[in-house]
Amino acid sequence: MGTKLTDLLVTDDDNFFGLEPELATLERARFVVMSAPYEGTVSYGKGTGAGPEAIRLASQQVELFDEITGEEHIPRHGVATLKAFDPNCTAEEMTIGQIYPATQQILEAGKFPILIGGEHSVSPGAVKAVAERVPDLSVFHIDAHSDMREAYHDDPYSHASAAARINEWCPIVQVGIRSREKFEAGHPDRPVHCYHAWDHHTEGPWIEEAVGKLSR
Repeated sequence: MGTKLTDLLVTDDDNFFGLEPELATLERARFVVMSAPYEGTVSYGKGTGAGPEAIRLASQQVELFDEITGEEHIPRHGVATLKAFDPNCTAEEMTIGQIYPATQQILEAGKFPILIGGEHSVSPGAVKAVAERVPDLSVFHIDAHSDMREAYHDDPYSHASAAARINEWCPIVQVGIRSREKFEAGHPDRPVHCYHAWDHHTEGPWIEEAVGKLSR
């Protein structure tokens, strides 16, 4: 995608948190929010495509004052909002063709990227861009399924293969997994630490252990 971030920017106050436009410019903002209303490979139940807009609209009802710290962090740091990516495409075109280059530009501008989906397949492109800049990156993955299939329905960028693609670039710690395919073993050079759902109902230091597996 050759589109510049400035061309994708939401310039009015219909942005995340309903900020005044001057608090949501790329120059002013520390954070940049991307929306990927994509559900092109879902296999059971639709609706994730409506997630980004629903979250954006709900965020506009959030009070910006933090009573715990006594500060208004969001206006102080600024949050820029990008227009939603075009969902009329394949999963690969969405995550690698649209999300990956946009995340690259956000990082090059020294900003912190935030991605809201959408189904799981939107994640790899953003992680790939970050992994190229953060050599010791690791991913903390909370899910009921491990999404480690090499391909699903012949699509290596399917929602069921999202973690497999991510694992090509960095190690993963998975928490909450209740079922996975027999052959979802992970990348041979990058470990996948899996904590099943039933682990969470027993006593033990599994939380500290899981967090300890993260590289940073």
